[in-house]
Amino acid sequence: MCRLLGYCAAGPTSLAGMLGERGLREFTSLSSFHGDGWGMAWYDGSAVRAEKSPLRAIDEPAYDELAHRDLGDVGLVHLRWATPGLPVEAARSALGLPDRRLVDALVQPPLRIRDGLVHIPPPEGGGPAADLPATVVAAVRVLLADLAAAPFASPDADRLRHLGLDLRAIAAAERAGLLLRVSDHIVLAPGADAVARGVLAGLPQPFTAAEARVALQTTRRVAIPLLEFLDRAGVTQRLPDDRRQMLSRPTG
Repeated sequence: MCRLLGYCAAGPTSLAGMLGERGLREFTSLSSFHGDGWGMAWYDGSAVRAEKSPLRAIDEPAYDELAHRDLGDVGLVHLRWATPGLPVEAARSALGLPDRRLVDALVQPPLRIRDGLVHIPPPEGGGPAADLPATVVAAVRVLLADLAAAPFASPDADRLRHLGLDLRAIAAAERAGLLLRVSDHIVLAPGADAVARGVLAGLPQPFTAAEARVALQTTRRVAIPLLEFLDRAGVTQRLPDDRRQMLSRPTG
């Protein structure tokens, strides 16, 4: 579960002003555990503004700067903890049910309730994923949830370390078909290469790495290894002037 803090004041104020420095430190320290990112939203008198990051709040200068700025008189702070499952109480509330026991009655296969969470479990029986440690499967699910909103925002080394995904775990997840490993340090969701192929096919040919980066809405850190991956796969071809062109285009 995440941590949320909302406030309403008589005038523009800062999070530090509301909580005091000690209170701010205590609240921010929760991101040592709720460490899957943070977000702030506030109303500045004319519009709702928001900032967010996938990094821990306790490690982010941008978070600290915003926490000390008089942003607005109404605001919300979110310390994210991505968990592989929906709490039963959250499911009850979302469905508008009067009693959480009704959630137990409604949950049918493939859904199941375990440890107070509603899960969609992996297929039972055979398959490489069945041999993965539960901690790796859980970490991959969190990672895939991150990538769902930004398919080419591959996590950096700190994020992978925080999730407990070292090179051995990533390789095992790749063999199970749960991740696409573009390079040792760039991992994406399965099928991201096909998505990239479709995006790049829509660019004027040939195209530069910078044009590909913008079209894929990613960083150079991800774009270059991904283009090299597509070169090796025979999807793109690198030209002598370092531009690229599609060798095959998606159909349908």
